[in-house]
Amino acid sequence: MFLSLKKSQTQEGPSMSCTKRTVSMLNPFPKFFQRVKLLKEETVAFFEDIWTQESERRVWIRSRNLTWEEEISIGSVVYVSPSENNQNWTTWEDITALDFDHCGKYGLILELFLKRKMENENSQYKGDGSYFRENGRTRTDLIVCEQ
Repeated sequence: MFLSLKKSQTQEGPSMSCTKRTVSMLNPFPKFFQRVKLLKEETVAFFEDIWTQESERRVWIRSRNLTWEEEISIGSVVYVSPSENNQNWTTWEDITALDFDHCGKYGLILELFLKRKMENENSQYKGDGSYFRENGRTRTDLIVCEQ
């Protein structure tokens, strides 16, 4: 859930537009993990580039973590496009990369926790696919943890 959005720049081209923004959201780690000094943040910020090709119904979103930029890498690329199977459907591809090496032996625990949390949040939309069939959408997700 976003707490705030701050648009910093929008560029318009003949067939594509790009919006750059900073997104603020609640810290995804529970209070248990926030006892670690590094994670004691109420909110976290991400920078996003959103490329839109409206005529082709395509969107690319690239985001990266700003709050822990020096210590933790959290980034993702999302691609949204018409489905090859049915042009009335939408395909959603989400690749997320996590790197907590700077956190030492706790880094792997933090990576696994965040990976599981993202998988659980995504599963509410995937499940058996009925949500997307009922709403005319398909979705594929891939979460990659770098170690």
